Amino acid sequence: MIQDFSGSLILRGNKILMFYNEEKNFWDVPSGKRQESELSADAASRISEEFTGCNSEVLKYQRKFKTKFQSSEGEATWQPYMVEIEGNSEEGEWVETEEINSKQLSPPLQEISEKLAD
Repeated sequence: MIQDFSGSLILRGNKILMFYNEEKNFWDVPSGKRQESELSADAASRISEEFTGCNSEVLKYQRKFKTKFQSSEGEATWQPYMVEIEGNSEEGEWVETEEINSKQLSPPLQEISEKLAD
């Protein structure tokens, strides 16, 4: 069974909000599994709010960044969305998009990092 993950690309200017996962030793954007019967866009909003503590609004699905990767539980699909948050997150780090390749990235971000830097 293929797992479905939603990812939230939260951009401000040329910076993207990223979070360091100490357990897995990589940087990621707010990402997580879609719950049963939950739409991918709703998952992206929920996950954004869990990571940032801010209200969020999904703006647009980013099909060009959709990717498949191997998770610890098998094959997975990552569904990315542009998301806007209200206010400033107390969590995470704003990273210049051209600097993301200098970080150890999650599998989905590794796949799209070149496109994202553009």
